[in-house]
Amino acid sequence: MDVLLLTVPPLDSFDNPLVERNPRAIAKWLDQLPLLNPAETIMQLLNALRPLNRQDMTEKDRLRLLELYREAANAVFNAFTLRALRQVPLAAARREQIKQALTQLCLELAGGYKSLVLPAYAAGRGPALEPALLLAAYCAMQQLIHALLHCFRIYEPVPPRVYLEIHQLYAWVEEAGVCEQSIRLGRETVTLGGLYRRALLLCCSDPARLSEDEVLRVYAQLLQYEVHSHIVAGRCAPPHEGQFAFDLYADAPPRPCARYDAHGHASQPRLLDARDVAAAVRAHMQGENETTADEERRLLRMLLPHLESTPERIQPRQNKQQNALLATGIAAIYYYLSDPRRLKHDIATASHGISVQLIETSDIDHHSLDAWEISNESDSGYLLKCARRHTPMRVGELLGVTVLERADAVAALELTVVRWMRHAVDGSLEAGVERIRGAAAPVQCRLLTDDAVARQCLFLPSSSRQDRHATLLAPKRFYRRGQRLHVEVGGKPIIVEAGHLVMDTACFDRFVFHAQGETTDVPS
Repeated sequence: MDVLLLTVPPLDSFDNPLVERNPRAIAKWLDQLPLLNPAETIMQLLNALRPLNRQDMTEKDRLRLLELYREAANAVFNAFTLRALRQVPLAAARREQIKQALTQLCLELAGGYKSLVLPAYAAGRGPALEPALLLAAYCAMQQLIHALLHCFRIYEPVPPRVYLEIHQLYAWVEEAGVCEQSIRLGRETVTLGGLYRRALLLCCSDPARLSEDEVLRVYAQLLQYEVHSHIVAGRCAPPHEGQFAFDLYADAPPRPCARYDAHGHASQPRLLDARDVAAAVRAHMQGENETTADEERRLLRMLLPHLESTPERIQPRQNKQQNALLATGIAAIYYYLSDPRRLKHDIATASHGISVQLIETSDIDHHSLDAWEISNESDSGYLLKCARRHTPMRVGELLGVTVLERADAVAALELTVVRWMRHAVDGSLEAGVERIRGAAAPVQCRLLTDDAVARQCLFLPSSSRQDRHATLLAPKRFYRRGQRLHVEVGGKPIIVEAGHLVMDTACFDRFVFHAQGETTDVPS
């Protein structure tokens, strides 16, 4: 390699007496931290690691101390969830600080390991002869990938140079011919090539379509499939299905070959061949349907279209500039549909320029509408845009949409489901939502047990014209095929049996049902 494009923390010109370098003291301090409580721990780890990375020390000492921090940082990274963070009694600005600090913690830890790699490269040393350098490159890439995953799950743009430095670490190890050399990491035996391919596969699977809870689950699932992927030097060549192009000197993820600019300049072009991965996923789904968990099958079904081919948009879109109000989640939609006066009041309030407050944790008694803008529209859905960073929306969430400029805005909420979310170049948040046809009605559902708690659900009637069966929409983890339910409409209970799933997302299930006895349909 002519150049290795890595950034490292600058070293201080003085010895900071406040920086702890004693491994035993650091280990003792880390043991006392509540590592399973990221809100309490992230800032403490970051504030300790930053000055440590800027102190001059031997390679052996730096690697030893970084390994202590890496174990703690990984525990915090794995314990973090947006759902748990929302439940902590903190101001929105503080929550935002914690979210961003975890990204910085991953990048800071990666910077410490890169401080071992870059001087070694400058001195002509390489990972083929020095296992410690191969370990440092692996750990640096692991933390950069963690920063990448964290950005995916909090719907934030990926920081500059993250993709580039992941590629560069791979290029350095690839040139040394040790990408598949085993690395002992605690109780695990890993390879840098496997780690790299798994991260690339996730990027190729369109992570913007994964919910905050699905990103790490899909990444974990890909561990068993990365062995089927292959990286080939060179450019795209037909057939393009299941192949993704990238450049080891570009700050960008792989792109489907069908969409990649083959004539653009690429210093070190590479091709990720995922065709065998797609075949292995399909074989797993078809051969182990009885043993594969429902959630695993759902995630695998999401991966397949992106690994096998390039999904094409089939619906023409029309540019719009319309304001819309959103009710987020089944509970909020139930709240408005159960009393239309609430919806009329909040729409009228927003139409007169009065701010509709966003409540991050809504209770049973009150919900609010969230203001967004419709950027474009097709027959299948909308592209929504919002300048705010704080929103209860997430991928897989059910939305009730009303467009303020339309005459029938107060008549009902149009049901949609969030299919993807990402930050645009201008920093705004974008969401693609798909329409769910039918006029929803609020219903109460409970299991046929004495102590069953009533759940707020939504009913969608059948339509012979659209060949659509009547369905129920229920919160996640309530549905189970074959279970019998009380469905209460207007105080009248009707017993039904849950049928097959029509739609399952990270947030809700939509399923057909079969009425028991003489009743043939749930009244709306």
